[in-house]
Amino acid sequence: MKGVIHLWVLLSMMTASPAWADLRPWEFFPTDNATKAEYRRAILAGLLERLPANVVGDSFNHYLRKTGELPPDFAAMPPHFFLPDPLVWSRNGQTTAVRFEDWPRRREEIARLTEEWLLGKAPPPPGNVKAEILEKSAANGHEVWKVRLAFGPAHAAKLGVTLYLPKARTPSAIFLCDGERFLPWAAKAMENGFGFAIHNARDGARDESLKYADLFGNYDWSAFRRRAWSMSRVLDWLVTLPFVDPGQVYAGGHSRSAKVAMTAVAFDERFAGVIASSPGAGGSIPYRYSDQSYFGESTEILTRKFPDWVHLRVRLFSGNEDKLPADSHFLYALIAP
Repeated sequence: MKGVIHLWVLLSMMTASPAWADLRPWEFFPTDNATKAEYRRAILAGLLERLPANVVGDSFNHYLRKTGELPPDFAAMPPHFFLPDPLVWSRNGQTTAVRFEDWPRRREEIARLTEEWLLGKAPPPPGNVKAEILEKSAANGHEVWKVRLAFGPAHAAKLGVTLYLPKARTPSAIFLCDGERFLPWAAKAMENGFGFAIHNARDGARDESLKYADLFGNYDWSAFRRRAWSMSRVLDWLVTLPFVDPGQVYAGGHSRSAKVAMTAVAFDERFAGVIASSPGAGGSIPYRYSDQSYFGESTEILTRKFPDWVHLRVRLFSGNEDKLPADSHFLYALIAP
């Protein structure tokens, strides 16, 4: 009798109260579209009630008001407690291993999922990068150029670059980063023939990519995606120089700069490789395995403290990270080949 009473109380709570936000997604399974939408709105209301406010402005609420986006129908999304396998895909309702000849199509799929759920979409290459050398000097035995790149509609997008030319004027490798602080990293490589390039799509007021964020149309790219796309514009120019080996341009950085470098190499196969130091959550550590109490930022704290780094859609998965269709390891899958 007691079990029957408990069951009746539980059913009464679920039918009498629309507060589905208090339920985990697997505890309620809406069927018709109207109920699903109501369910998703309730999930959002509960999420907003539980999440701390953004410490940087009101970015998340502004994003929700602007887009009208709701959390996904979590009940319909399969959980992945382990990482979604890059080498497995679904075709014609069947889950199969990705064959060697399938990889180009699977790679495109992984890139699309990474953009859709984690980083946002970027415009295609503008195809019109031109460079103006503003200054030439010398430092540590290298000729140093200060350069302004211009590209996009009417060449309105600008990006500053500092280039330490390789000592030999034969085609040489280049190491590309986003700050002078990485010059000590590059010193040994420069002694052995590398050049070193620094771009200004970076943190703080010197992030020149902010000025052209809306220049190319309505794209939902995050800061990491936008800065990484900017690195590709530097690469567009570098490969035109006679003393640069176009097959030996490497990207690198530390922490947030490492996340940007990984993103650049993941979405531009022309880069020869990446040296990413401690990219952490949102770069190397999967969202579903991150928690600030253990190691790295959680999904919630990452999107609260740095709301522009990745797509704010990620914040909707706070507490439901196992439902993410993509995760950080997809960057490695895109880089590896």
